[in-house]
Amino acid sequence: MTKTTAWYRKGAVLFLGGLLAASSLLFVGCGGGSSQSGSSSTPMTAEKAEDGRAKLSPYISATNQYNGKMVTFAFSIQPSLEDLRSGEKMTHISLPDFDILQKDLKDARQKSSGFDDVDKAADEVLAALKDLAPLATKMEGYYSAKTYLSDGYAQAEADRQQYLPLYDKFTAAYESFNSLVDKHNEDLQAAQLEAMKKAGKKNTALFLEIGLKASHIVDDLAKPTYDAAAVEQQLKDLESLNNALDSEEAKSYKRDMNSFIGEVREYLASGDDAKKFNDMVEEYNDTIDTANRMDTSKLDSQK
Repeated sequence: MTKTTAWYRKGAVLFLGGLLAASSLLFVGCGGGSSQSGSSSTPMTAEKAEDGRAKLSPYISATNQYNGKMVTFAFSIQPSLEDLRSGEKMTHISLPDFDILQKDLKDARQKSSGFDDVDKAADEVLAALKDLAPLATKMEGYYSAKTYLSDGYAQAEADRQQYLPLYDKFTAAYESFNSLVDKHNEDLQAAQLEAMKKAGKKNTALFLEIGLKASHIVDDLAKPTYDAAAVEQQLKDLESLNNALDSEEAKSYKRDMNSFIGEVREYLASGDDAKKFNDMVEEYNDTIDTANRMDTSKLDSQK
């Protein structure tokens, strides 16, 4: 089955507590030791995972903020981009929050992420934002003030020609950065999952496994083609894991995960409807927000 949209931004769970002290094992992003360029074949220790989660937290927070808004406001951002590409004269423009991402990444870069490839990719995103962020702010002001009525869209056209190459450069840099963060994130979560299984932390392990499987489902559906029957089987497996999660702390998370499963099935039944795809990713991100509000140290506490 062919997918009709590539409008896809996925969130991730943040660092919320002590892995060693309270088994608050959250898949924060890329894990591992410092100055690594990628995943290592050496098994990750709990100490390295804890250190990696703390270092990556600001980077995950920055991408969560940007990705979440891109999905939520796709209904207005995407048409504006299409109009810019076609040269359509507009009376309103909706652009991504480049200035907020720029600030968040500058703040994050005060310290290393612990991974050379993530640090390099973040710097490339910031380099792309140097000219793009102020231009976007200028363009939004132009349309808000309706200056096109007095200059006959002269500045709009000049800005459009400058914006599009800068935007394309940024998009390539951000996709690389976001993919690296996501890949390291899943490596860390898998390591933490194994650690929790060995420690007998049933609910924490289930929480991590549920997160991994849900993430993989969204990734599979974002590909150009996918196997609907295979995705449905993954959904059944995810439902079983979610039903097995037995903790008062996880009640809202379980409910939201079930809603995500429902949105996936709606998308599968829609014939690749772009809006349904966006709704599914938005529901996934809402579920991630719920996870970020949990006190995961309570998942395996005595009832």
